[in-house]
Amino acid sequence: FLEDDLVEDSVGGALLGLEFYRRHREGDPLVIASGPLTGALVPTASSSVLTARSPLTGGVVHASVTNHAGPELKFSGYDVIIVRGRSPRPVYLWVHDEQAELLDAGDLRGQDPAAITRTVRDRQGDDRVQVLSAGPACVAGSLASSLSVNGWASTDRAAVGALAASKNLVAIAARGMGELEPADVDGFGPAVLGLMARMRSYRAPEGYRWDGHRLDPARRAIAPFVHRTRGCFFCSSSGRPYLMLDEDPSMMERSERTAPGVMVSDLLPLGDLTAAGMDGRAIGEVTRATYALGLDPCRAASAVRRAGAGDLASALPVLEALATGEGAPTRGGGMHCWDLGDESGGHQAFVRLGVFTPANPPLVPTEGATGAYRLLVLQGISYILGMCPAGAVGAGIEATSIAPVVEAATGKGLGAD
Repeated sequence: FLEDDLVEDSVGGALLGLEFYRRHREGDPLVIASGPLTGALVPTASSSVLTARSPLTGGVVHASVTNHAGPELKFSGYDVIIVRGRSPRPVYLWVHDEQAELLDAGDLRGQDPAAITRTVRDRQGDDRVQVLSAGPACVAGSLASSLSVNGWASTDRAAVGALAASKNLVAIAARGMGELEPADVDGFGPAVLGLMARMRSYRAPEGYRWDGHRLDPARRAIAPFVHRTRGCFFCSSSGRPYLMLDEDPSMMERSERTAPGVMVSDLLPLGDLTAAGMDGRAIGEVTRATYALGLDPCRAASAVRRAGAGDLASALPVLEALATGEGAPTRGGGMHCWDLGDESGGHQAFVRLGVFTPANPPLVPTEGATGAYRLLVLQGISYILGMCPAGAVGAGIEATSIAPVVEAATGKGLGAD
């Protein structure tokens, strides 16, 4: 059980993860911590937070774990998971219903993340098991690698996946039947409805601009292949298109193919792929190949654009080289970020702060370092409370708007600090 004083001081999410990282620093830990709102029926409350020393930057970083994996870790009965040291053999951590087991994963190490996810779910007999996995690029130690969530991309821009693989940790799988009940049952619903009303009227704040139009060509290119769209747990928008590449996108029956397409869980790289001259099919195929290798899709798409690769055949050698470490950034390098049209350098300045992995374009700070710091504060709120940073910042959730929800959910006020 977590000590009351610890929860009072650290709240949750990134702050709680940082506290446990410091306590277990000697074991080079990988910490996953939920926030007080993770898994609550609050828009964008879908995140747990990875905290670890990045093999890329050399510093401690925080990366959001969203989709349905963030809440599932909490529903399994654990607010915090700490992985220390190194296993003598490949294993995956299976957490479920307040139990935790290390299971053999010798046959899974080095497989693509989608295959790891399918195998773990088959072995546990449940298609709703949520799986964080380290793919081939992670196993190779590439600093362009990224942890995957259910076979799709995550917001790990700092090669935390390579750290997991170095520990012989192939995956973390979670499934739980736990439920959350707000402290103030009567006040919780009105507080959430008030937040949603503010979100509907939100506009980009002073000092920022929306750059979403820069992704419009990519959206138009992939439109003929969109089969459906999905959102994360209790997401306020379904912004993740599933592209059907090997079947008719209009089909309603279940495909007999194992993986007939790809769910684009990170829209940001599509701008680079469109700039490389790719059509919708090529965008989908390159995205699927990127995910299969366990690469940071932003880093990969940028490399593909710089190489002038306009289709899968020309992009695949670039991706495969990146997965082995060739052309990947060197230790001490920075994380990749939104760079299309960011004339102010606001996102570059944000990334140089080196704390949170960038996850929230197309909201771009237009005041350079000052805007970057404000963005750091906005994103920090979501990382501490357990909210998707892209969804929360994009929807304009700030301390003043979320405070009534936090108080109703937890029975505690949101302190000024």
